[in-house]
Amino acid sequence: MKNSARKAIRTLVPPVLLALSALQGPALASDTAPAPTLAIELNAAEPVDNGCRLTFVMTNASSQSLEKVAFEFVLFDAKGLVSRMTVFDFKSAPSGRTRVRQFSLPDAGCQSISRVLVNDVAECGGGDTASALCSTGLVTGSRTKIEFGS
Repeated sequence: MKNSARKAIRTLVPPVLLALSALQGPALASDTAPAPTLAIELNAAEPVDNGCRLTFVMTNASSQSLEKVAFEFVLFDAKGLVSRMTVFDFKSAPSGRTRVRQFSLPDAGCQSISRVLVNDVAECGGGDTASALCSTGLVTGSRTKIEFGS
């Protein structure tokens, strides 16, 4: 290869690389680590004596251990009307761990619950960023016929 050709390639390569990196910028930004989350899944709803037992799976995918986690929940009936408000105490949520918690609702049939809403954070203890993890970092889902969200 002649010197003039080598010089032309050396001159063109930096601008081409710069243009390619600019095009990849947004793609690289989306590949960053996701924000820390506290995920709660409504895993099961089963009838028990005169009531319904809700089973939740909670996963703390953050680096922050939570000493106490409690949420105010609102339960809606089949017509979409509020039927009950209650606080579920999930106890602790260690960093990087999954916990299963069950709550019994006396005098509530599982088939009459259409939706469960996380209405508010009742308690979220464990450091400066704990409150944000329990509110903005909260992710919900359901494996039941009952809609579950925040």
